[in-house]
Amino acid sequence: MGGHDPLGCGGRPGWWLVIKDTRGHLLRVVEEKDDTDEERAAREINGGIYVFEARALFATLPLVKNNN
Repeated sequence: MGGHDPLGCGGRPGWWLVIKDTRGHLLRVVEEKDDTDEERAAREINGGIYVFEARALFATLPLVKNNN
């Protein structure tokens, strides 16, 4: 398996990579189509499962943009 295979499954089928700083703090989550060569070395992916308080989620959703 190659170095660009976070799950050991023979490829990266569009996973969202979790990008952290040197201290392990989350910097961003990046789609494969938007990642850089350096970010492709990330070994952690976003599973895409979240739990939110509904009121806070719906109040905040209008602020989410696709500006990548």
